[in-house]
Amino acid sequence: MQDNKNFQQVLLAHINNIPVLPLKARLDYFEDDKDDLVINALSGGIVDKEYMDGTREVSLPFEIAIKCKENKKASDTLWFINGDLSALDIDLPSTDNSYTFLSLNVGKPGINGKDEQGYFVYSMQVTAKLEITGG
Repeated sequence: MQDNKNFQQVLLAHINNIPVLPLKARLDYFEDDKDDLVINALSGGIVDKEYMDGTREVSLPFEIAIKCKENKKASDTLWFINGDLSALDIDLPSTDNSYTFLSLNVGKPGINGKDEQGYFVYSMQVTAKLEITGG
């Protein structure tokens, strides 16, 4: 599958510009012993269409996850992100011309449970539909 690093960076910057969020997101896994908000690429991206010139329309899944000692803060944070990313006019353009943004399918946040350290863990999946020019 295509390199999705630029889209991840654009998504990260967009989320970190949402003014009401209590945490800054990172591209990584959870750190120990603190509230954390992360974005990770998931396996399972697919090529939806491929054109004669090598251009592809791809669907790439990402997980946005939060762990927090306060259940309400964790839930509210993901719902704020969900509402922002679900806007009809959302545009997440490439900063290095590696893709053309087509759409974003935003799943509903859900609780994954409470971990052994007492953190509430929530996550939601988003799937980016991108056009990547053949080369």
